[in-house]
Amino acid sequence: MVAQQFSYDFINSLEPIPFETFQSYFKLATCFSQEQAIALFFTSLGLDNELPRFLKEFKSLNSHKNMTIEIDNKFLSFIDYCDKNDLKYTIFSLAEPERMQKLGLRAVDAIYPLRDVSKANTSAFLRVISDLDIDPGQWIYIDDNPLALRAGKRSGLHTVMMLNDVFTISDYHMYSDYIDHTVENFPEFERYITVLRTRGSHAT
Repeated sequence: MVAQQFSYDFINSLEPIPFETFQSYFKLATCFSQEQAIALFFTSLGLDNELPRFLKEFKSLNSHKNMTIEIDNKFLSFIDYCDKNDLKYTIFSLAEPERMQKLGLRAVDAIYPLRDVSKANTSAFLRVISDLDIDPGQWIYIDDNPLALRAGKRSGLHTVMMLNDVFTISDYHMYSDYIDHTVENFPEFERYITVLRTRGSHAT
C-alpha cells in the first residue's frame, strides 16, 4: 500500500526501525483512521514534533491521483454478485466520504462512514446495527482484520476473515473464537454465501 510505504519511509528516515516492526504495528492500527494510527506511532517513538510535517506531506500525497482508493476488480465483481442476487450490503469505511465517492459505486448510500471510530470497538458495531436497523444474526461481516472481526462477532454478526499477505492464517488462529469462516478471495466468499443461503442460514 502506498500510504503504508510512505509512512514507513518517513519514520525510518528519522528513527530507523525494521519494516517488520512497523508492519506489526500497522496490523494493530488499521482499525483506526490513518491519522490516528500514525499519531500514536509518532508519539511512541518520541517524534511528536515531526507529526505536523508528516501530516502536511501525507495530505499532499493523499490528494495526488496515486493515493485515490484502489478497489480490486474482484470486489467490484462481488458487488455485482450482490446486486444480481438481491443481497443487501453495507461498506464500512474509515476513509473520508469524499474519497469513497470517487469509487463510482452504484449504491453510494451503501457506504457507512466510520470516520474516527475504531472497528475494534464493539460499541461501534452496535451503533451501526442500530443505525441500519438490522438483525445482526442475518448479516455476514467480512474483513481482513481479526480485531475488527472480534468486535463484529461480539455484536452478534456472522464473521468471515479474508486472508491475505498481511493478515494470515496465524492471525486467524489467535482470534478463531470470533471468526466463523475464512476465505482467500471474493469468488470463494460468493460460494460460501451461496451455501449459507441454500441452508437458509443467513439472508445478508
